[in-house]
Amino acid sequence: MLAAICTADLDCSLNGVCVGGACKCDRPWTDSADGSEGCSVLDILPHPNDYVPAYGGPRTSTSYHKQNLTSWGGNILLGDDGKYHLWVSAMDGGGGLGVWTHGSRIDHAVADDPMGVFELVDTALPKEAHNASPLRAPNNSYLLFHIGNSGGAAGGSGFAHHSQRPEGPWLPLTGPGCNNPAPMFAKNGTAYVGCKDGGFRVYRSDDVFGGEWEFVTTMAFPPAWGGDAKEYLKNEDPYLWADRRGHFHMIAHRYDYRDGFPPNPNETMPVLVSGHGYSTDGLDWHFNSVQPYEAKITFANGTVQQFSTWERPHLLFDKSGVPTHLVNGVQPYWMGPRGPCDGCDARPGSAHSCVVCKSSPGIDYTYTLVSRLNS
Repeated sequence: MLAAICTADLDCSLNGVCVGGACKCDRPWTDSADGSEGCSVLDILPHPNDYVPAYGGPRTSTSYHKQNLTSWGGNILLGDDGKYHLWVSAMDGGGGLGVWTHGSRIDHAVADDPMGVFELVDTALPKEAHNASPLRAPNNSYLLFHIGNSGGAAGGSGFAHHSQRPEGPWLPLTGPGCNNPAPMFAKNGTAYVGCKDGGFRVYRSDDVFGGEWEFVTTMAFPPAWGGDAKEYLKNEDPYLWADRRGHFHMIAHRYDYRDGFPPNPNETMPVLVSGHGYSTDGLDWHFNSVQPYEAKITFANGTVQQFSTWERPHLLFDKSGVPTHLVNGVQPYWMGPRGPCDGCDARPGSAHSCVVCKSSPGIDYTYTLVSRLNS
């Protein structure tokens, strides 16, 4: 691995500092393999050989009705009880991810270890509620951002709910019209939320419980994240956080519809699934071209499992603010009869697009994957 050369901390993706012309990365970040971008890649540790997915799980049949549970994304918070609490989208009635628009609920599950299997405690919000994004407020209450009006339950907010306890009851919060809200708190206690509404629009509030939000900015993505190929290159599922220095960061699901079968000379390789952005003030954003992680895991015995997509990124932090685990919604379908993603639906640029394997009929099974970071 080549060391990244720098002249300022921005050259280290704000995930480290520039010292003597070289990036000194904060764990769990590391330089890109070719040294072109400093501190731009998450250092993911090998998964245990006997790892079982955190919630839901791979099935032996490709027929969704034989899957006990399809889950998608979500995030983990450390509770005051010392246990790890997961809020995650679960497809009601045993359906695959293809039913998410009407059959998704938000489950609350608990484990003693983030790398363990999370056991269901209760359903926090009934269907339709999807893309759970929980976090702790400065007053230690629990916030649960999402899309969908949860069947009108508890006021039916399609933005967020809050509770004093992880088991609820959950009370609605008002906010801006927001698709896939990505909430965070800055070091001064100000709340921000990113929304995918014709671009990543960012809002701020000094009182999330009062419901007053003001528009801050729309992130302007570089050509490498879209540009002339915007029909094929897409960005979604932002996740925001502030690091220990107060810098703003975002990881998101990036994808290229051309990734699939048959191979396309213009597709991104390896399969595009992630991107990282960073800012000193939340207004002026910079973006890495190298992925912070790829759609694969390595096991302790050296074997590798490839996925058609890794989406819905979230991070779990320790008490000092260091990221310790990466949480994703994943689709384990990979090798079809003729090649990667063969058998998945088509999108512009590919006859079988990897990113839509997750919702293709008959193979629309997904689960929640937790990866330990080298923290």
